[in-house]
Amino acid sequence: SSGRAASMAPQQPMCFRLRQSRLGVGILHAFAVASKDGPMSAVLSRVTCIEISECQAVAWPDLKEILKCLPSITTLVLKGNPWLDDDIVEQICIKYNKALRYVDLENTLVTDNSLHHMAKKCPHLQSLIVNHCRNIGNKGFAELRKVSLRSLMLSHSTECDDASVDVVLSNSGNLHKLRFINCPKLTDKTIIALFESAVSWGSKRNERSANLVSLEIAGNPSITHHSLLYLSTAVPKIGMLDLSDCPAVR
Repeated sequence: SSGRAASMAPQQPMCFRLRQSRLGVGILHAFAVASKDGPMSAVLSRVTCIEISECQAVAWPDLKEILKCLPSITTLVLKGNPWLDDDIVEQICIKYNKALRYVDLENTLVTDNSLHHMAKKCPHLQSLIVNHCRNIGNKGFAELRKVSLRSLMLSHSTECDDASVDVVLSNSGNLHKLRFINCPKLTDKTIIALFESAVSWGSKRNERSANLVSLEIAGNPSITHHSLLYLSTAVPKIGMLDLSDCPAVR
């Protein structure tokens, strides 16, 4: 009976990770064989996370063959890959569309078009990481108004400004974590946007940031101590606040 109970227990999700490596013939062959085997195919269906990070020699045709064997991906981590582009992101969004919840594109050359593809094809996207993505600007951030993010992580962006953040805040009603580190164009207006949002007749109290529990805005020289006046009211549930390396906060 204990064996029967174990077989009836829910199966834990799995993650496939490849870091600083390459997709050799052996890996591709193993996936091809496993996908045609009943029990192994069932195991592959439990893989909900795929991470391929800093893998210089990966080619899209090889990655595509692996993704064919992984039908249940909800978490996608592709950081630090020089070969990743908007076309590949679009193909991945087409394949997993409504299933994708978490995407990490840190330190890649993707552009605003990648955010367009995700916002259009992945309506249930919850978490997005675009640290060190220098080709993403205001047009890309404007696309994020189409999804209800819980977490947005962004750092070292010379393009992100107050208007970009305001669009995200005004249209994401379930934000829990925000990170804007070393974004020199951000000012106190970003903090004020947590408190109130602009409307046609002026401004109104913004309650959509009420669930925010983590706010990291370190390394932004134009954010001052005046913004602190808004934080206690704007984000009553805040548990982690990082204002380090903001010289105007004193």
